[in-house]
Amino acid sequence: MKKLIILISMYIALNANTVYKSHMDKKVFLGASPTSYTINLSTIYYYEGYKDFIKELNTDKDVFVFEYGDNKKNLVAKVLFGVFVSYKDALKAVNKLPERLRNNKPYINKIGKFQELYKTYHNKKSTIKYPVPKKDIKKMIAQKKKEEKKLEKKGEFEEEYIDENTNIKSTNFIKSLKYVVETSSVILEQDELVKVAKSEINIAMSNFLPKLDYSQSTSDISNAFDSTGSTLQTDAKSKDITASWNIFNGMKDYYSYQAKNIQFRSVILTRQDIVDTYILDFISAFAEVLKQKEIYDLGTRDIQAYEKYMIKKKLQKKYGMTSMSKTSAIDKKYITAQIKYLENNDKKYMDSIFELQKFIKVNKDTNLGKDFQKIKVNASLFNIKDISNITLAKHPKILKARNEIKLAQTNVKQEYNKYSPTLALTAKKSEAIATYTDREEETHDTTIKFETKINLYNGGKDYYTIKKNKNTQKQKQIDYETVKKKALYNVKSNLYTYQIFEKKLMLVKQLLISADQAYVSAEFDYSYAKVDEDALLGAMESLYSAEKQNIDLRYDIINAKYKLLFEMGVLQDTLKELVKNKK
Repeated sequence: MKKLIILISMYIALNANTVYKSHMDKKVFLGASPTSYTINLSTIYYYEGYKDFIKELNTDKDVFVFEYGDNKKNLVAKVLFGVFVSYKDALKAVNKLPERLRNNKPYINKIGKFQELYKTYHNKKSTIKYPVPKKDIKKMIAQKKKEEKKLEKKGEFEEEYIDENTNIKSTNFIKSLKYVVETSSVILEQDELVKVAKSEINIAMSNFLPKLDYSQSTSDISNAFDSTGSTLQTDAKSKDITASWNIFNGMKDYYSYQAKNIQFRSVILTRQDIVDTYILDFISAFAEVLKQKEIYDLGTRDIQAYEKYMIKKKLQKKYGMTSMSKTSAIDKKYITAQIKYLENNDKKYMDSIFELQKFIKVNKDTNLGKDFQKIKVNASLFNIKDISNITLAKHPKILKARNEIKLAQTNVKQEYNKYSPTLALTAKKSEAIATYTDREEETHDTTIKFETKINLYNGGKDYYTIKKNKNTQKQKQIDYETVKKKALYNVKSNLYTYQIFEKKLMLVKQLLISADQAYVSAEFDYSYAKVDEDALLGAMESLYSAEKQNIDLRYDIINAKYKLLFEMGVLQDTLKELVKNKK
């Protein structure tokens, strides 16, 4: 890869029959027609693995990524561009961009401004021309819209072009999870807090390095004479360069640096806990939509079965084959079933969709795919012998509580070191020029100073601070034990709940088989007048209840698995492995 990576772009000459492919300098974005507009939106990243980053993102036809800067390593520019027929269309496209991209101040330029540069590049030998059939602007825009719709049908998230008011038509669990992790403001905020904590470490590290100060002053002077009282001084100039270095300060800087590292670790663990919670909420919302969709479809089939039966009853009533009281009783049951359907099926299904909309843009018609039910979590993680050890080693709250003990211990050591002597070196070079009416006087001074200081007594402040920090350390140890007990209780309780669900599901499956057989038998017996309507409808309701229990338990088990992974502190690790295996 060259130092300056060539940016290759394609622009369509909207008023001609040629497509130009030009090899352009990375900072040049050429236009194709004076009647069209282009958007260039650049975002600069600091990315250590920038070569892989470039390779990954250059697969997108509307996004180019290239190395930024002549001698700056790991700086990457991500450029989003598009060509539009009018200024209004271009402006609408900008307004549809996510807010975090709009905040990077996108700018819209009329392509006509670049015509001279455009012609220069297109006259070069490096420019390749591709003859194409003539197309008018409307047809080209319509074709572009068709291509975008095809991408949406595949369920692909292209975050730069997602309209916040438009729902996606198709996706699946893995793609939705990636999208949530990459775009969630909750997670992005935690990432920024991690960067702040990292900066605190760098600030603490700077205390080990020498300091250099420079000062300069110039002053106009009036009514000032020299020592003889005869020559008037007109101005004075001075320059000072001071270098200082704390050679030794009782390891105060070391413990300060160590404390910032411990705090950084706590921020990382806090981020893990918050992200785990957010992802678990997303998984629960995603599973709830799928569960309510199945229950909604089940309820629809149940209502259809009632309607089919009601048609038969109306015919019987018409020809006097049944009594009015029985017909009224059946009507009442049918209306009750419809009310139940609206309250327990339709409403709950829509409520679950509204909850999922907090994470991704979906609606009732969005296809969520079938990969969620097929995902298999490694059952060996739920071994009762290992689950406590995994929790103690991985749970972010336990690790953070343990980390807080280390921080309290470091604070105690830092206070003790205030009694240690300190040694500082200061070197100063000064230059002063005094200007008189008849001459200039110049003086130079160089000073090197070693300064030693020891804290003998400050009214007991250090003693009480140490005492306070020791009490804080004891409190953190108690807090650690409390957090550990609570985490182990939660993980064992959730494991027991998961095991109960598994056993209950086996029984419900047997119940479902029995209910299905009972309904088939009741339907057969009813056709030969061996049982009445109540028996048939009772069998129908029992079958519906068994099927609903089966659906509820299947998703209860899925939620219990992910909740157990969350309580163990391995949710993100497990999901990363699942995503990796799905590639």
